[in-house]
Amino acid sequence: MVIYFFVGNECVNAKTVSDGDYQIIFDDTGNEITRLQIKGKTGTIYLHGKHARATTTINYRTFGFNFTLKDSGGDPRGLGVDNYKYIERSNDDGGGNNPFQPDEDFVVDTYRLDGEQVIDAMITLMKNQKKDDGSKMYKSNIEINAELANGVTVYMSNAFKVIEKTGEGTDDYIERGKLCHSCKDILQEVWNQFGVGWSENTKNVLPYYYDNPIKFQLISYKYNVVYIDQEDYENGKTGKDSILSTPAKDLKTYPGSESGFVIEDPANIDIKGTAYEYAGKSYYKYNDSNTFYNATLKDGVISAKHQYQSDATLYVLVKNKGNIDVVVKYVDKDGKVLKDNINGGKLSKGKAYTHNLETHSQKVEQHMHTLENLVTHGIQRPVIKKKHIVLLETHRNLRLMMLKIRQRYI
Repeated sequence: MVIYFFVGNECVNAKTVSDGDYQIIFDDTGNEITRLQIKGKTGTIYLHGKHARATTTINYRTFGFNFTLKDSGGDPRGLGVDNYKYIERSNDDGGGNNPFQPDEDFVVDTYRLDGEQVIDAMITLMKNQKKDDGSKMYKSNIEINAELANGVTVYMSNAFKVIEKTGEGTDDYIERGKLCHSCKDILQEVWNQFGVGWSENTKNVLPYYYDNPIKFQLISYKYNVVYIDQEDYENGKTGKDSILSTPAKDLKTYPGSESGFVIEDPANIDIKGTAYEYAGKSYYKYNDSNTFYNATLKDGVISAKHQYQSDATLYVLVKNKGNIDVVVKYVDKDGKVLKDNINGGKLSKGKAYTHNLETHSQKVEQHMHTLENLVTHGIQRPVIKKKHIVLLETHRNLRLMMLKIRQRYI
């Protein structure tokens, strides 16, 4: 990738290339500016630098980095508060595996950016993305997870402070002035503090520390969402036979990321024609573990932070909304059972039940069509139509209901 920085009337080029585990930022003369690594499992970023040792006591030092989703022209914060995220750097004492060897003529640094902060920054920036008309895109966690797993290009800019070394041959220093987030500010701040300008070499190199495009990619893991009956879960039944359905499968996530599954209407969940409602609890379980972790529901989204390097399952507990089994019996006028225990299926509140009468070889003047175990609390009078449809209202108490239907068999 080639990007352009505009500093005053001067235009300079910088480019980022990949080299194995590293992304390397060069200036236009081929000098290496920064070498960085992104740990795909955690989101941690290591930045390695090798810089010529300053010959004066006045210098500059990196204190953090601003990230944006587009080129800022050397001023990340000029894009607006929703369009940049700042992360303070930590010095690294070897965990970053600095590829550069110490040299008396050079300063070798490794900075570390905490993975959880980096991931949070990327998610925030992506959620704040706007359309051409200025409205938010409102990307879901699922969409963001998928994009980060495939790789997102972000722009990285150093945040500097002017420093003054306390003596020759020492790395100790005193911070001078403000933290500078733009190229223009760091070029000006040395004048503000000491009344002098940077050397020509420093003025030439500083613009290359802004708006460097890097590809941020995380190793993704999959998780499935399953509905499971609350009673089964509480009784320790979480196997395949207890799963009512799998509304979402093979969604992408990664350590430190929030998985997100949307329940459109938690009070009314239809599972294969049966009415359920969200039971108020969800759990997250990694496939290589038997431990269940609490998930949360907010604004219809169930989320759990993926913490480990393993695929997982999000268990959404639901409870039956009073569905009852329908059993149909045929009896003659004397009460003799002609056919027993016909499975009529499940029936839930507000649903219409339909049953087509069967024919028999024997001639019967009158039959009694019995629906057993129907809940009739607050029931209205059943309506019998040509197809023998019974409309039911709320149901809690059980009783035997018999409908007399005149039918002639031939």
